[in-house]
Amino acid sequence: MTSPGRITVPASWERMKLSALTQHRLVATEDADGFVLAMGIVMDVDQDLHVVHVQTRLTSLEQVETLHVGDLSVDPHTFRDSRLAPRGC
Repeated sequence: MTSPGRITVPASWERMKLSALTQHRLVATEDADGFVLAMGIVMDVDQDLHVVHVQTRLTSLEQVETLHVGDLSVDPHTFRDSRLAPRGC
């Protein structure tokens, strides 16, 4: 389910809110000790298959314990970022 530079995250992970995972949103993967393993960009959210495709340097989710969702959107081609509006605004 993985290829270099792209991982598939099962959206069935406990406490994951698919609504927060919008295309091009910045995410961070952390291990069990809270250390960031890699940053990533959400490329696609497949509601039907309950998976999230993330562009990242990781090739496996083996050590990933937490997926933190950021408040930035990052263009995967230019890497220009923009802040997303806070919820409720």
